[in-house]
Amino acid sequence: MRSSTLLLVLPTVLLTSSLAAAKTGTVIETAATHSVQLTDDGRSISGAFSPDGSQVAYLSLVKHFTPEGAYYFSGRVRIWDGALTRTVAVLPDSKPRTEVERWSSSPPYGAPNWLPSSDYLLLSSNLIRLADGAQTRIGKHKRWFVMNDAWELPKADALALNDRVHGRGWRAGKMRPDDLPACVPRESEDWVYGDLWRSPSDPNQALYIGSDKHFDGCCCTLGRRKNYLGVVNLSTGKLRRLTHGSTYRIDRWRTEWSPDGKWISYVRQSFHDIDTPLRWSHLHVVRPDGTTNRRLVRDVYGEYSWVSPTRIVAAIGRAFSCDKPPSPQQLSLVDVTTGHVRRLTKGNLQHSLCDVHGDRYLVLERELSWSNCIGNLYVIRPR
Repeated sequence: MRSSTLLLVLPTVLLTSSLAAAKTGTVIETAATHSVQLTDDGRSISGAFSPDGSQVAYLSLVKHFTPEGAYYFSGRVRIWDGALTRTVAVLPDSKPRTEVERWSSSPPYGAPNWLPSSDYLLLSSNLIRLADGAQTRIGKHKRWFVMNDAWELPKADALALNDRVHGRGWRAGKMRPDDLPACVPRESEDWVYGDLWRSPSDPNQALYIGSDKHFDGCCCTLGRRKNYLGVVNLSTGKLRRLTHGSTYRIDRWRTEWSPDGKWISYVRQSFHDIDTPLRWSHLHVVRPDGTTNRRLVRDVYGEYSWVSPTRIVAAIGRAFSCDKPPSPQQLSLVDVTTGHVRRLTKGNLQHSLCDVHGDRYLVLERELSWSNCIGNLYVIRPR
């Protein structure tokens, strides 16, 4: 990314409380980080580095209200190239909403996904061609995908798009059902084995989540479904269970291999509902052989990411509970071997990790609010 050149010519601002308070393109120096502010209008939501890290794509939203009291979103897809920002597409307006519940104000668009060529962006069901800003709709069709327009995509882009349309592209190493060897069991008397991720260092090893097949309730991350973490040998089909707790569940969306395959990180959550103060969510690590299973840090909410074989960057804050005011969340670097936590952000704000590329992190900073999921974007680099 050309941010190293940019950092030499832009004015420097020293902040003591948080990242906020500067203008777009300003370099922000703190004792912990070297940062560049991408947006200052408070309308950004999520974003992603391009495959080579030279650009950042993000979505800027505006919430509109109708005379009837309903509201809808309009969105613009923008790209920052290290020096300038340009709008590449305007998304269709979302459908009007009239709900007034606390959770109803979330935007209808997801995070932008780059295809391998960096020539296309996938945002929800909209495929955007960056050369001219053209858009087409994407949908599923059996084992493949369909488009409203007959675009000729490079093979690597088509394969990546198919994986993402079918929900397989959100984590590297996730195995397709058809890729599982015949010796690997799909279920036992009490458990269903699914969501397998191959080890980055051992092609014959994959982690999996075992879920209670007799439970017919909610299976989302907020439900009470019983599950556990395990490792399977893809050559023999032998399963090794790594967790055995009965007072917590494993968050299937936040379970990952370390880059060298020597650790598995996972989040333990209590079975309590989201609207009780008893709910907790802690980050743990364990070796693939089941040893060294320990809690790494308490109160991890939102995404986290491995940034090296021994370090994790995560958003840490007080337990997420509907009966309490929203609490600050601070981005922190955690050393897996020592457990040392180094805070990267400060202030009475919420910080979310959007993406990681090398030693640079794309961070969304928001005001404290249950219904506020938009804010300003920064690219930060730890010192």
